[in-house]
Amino acid sequence: MQSAKVLACLGEKEAALVEAQRARELLPESKDAFGGQEITAAVAEVHAILGNNTHAIEILEGLLNRPSWVAVEGLKVDPVWDPLRNDPRSQELLNNYGRKS
Repeated sequence: MQSAKVLACLGEKEAALVEAQRARELLPESKDAFGGQEITAAVAEVHAILGNNTHAIEILEGLLNRPSWVAVEGLKVDPVWDPLRNDPRSQELLNNYGRKS
């Protein structure tokens, strides 16, 4: 998954998305509930890096909507999610799920 993040940082959008999809196929949540969630969160990170806020937010919402290690508090402070900070949908997500915490 690191290669997908590196490719995303280098602006290699298509290659990054291919690597992210490959990682999801190799370790889906259905086969590994813990490792698969890490991959899913990393895919959201790749989308955030690439500016695909809609996809990143949809993935994060799915993780927040079920038991997972992703938490609103982490999303608020982790610099990984900085690209989403100014997106109103991201703020709405944090507000909605922050109330449930």
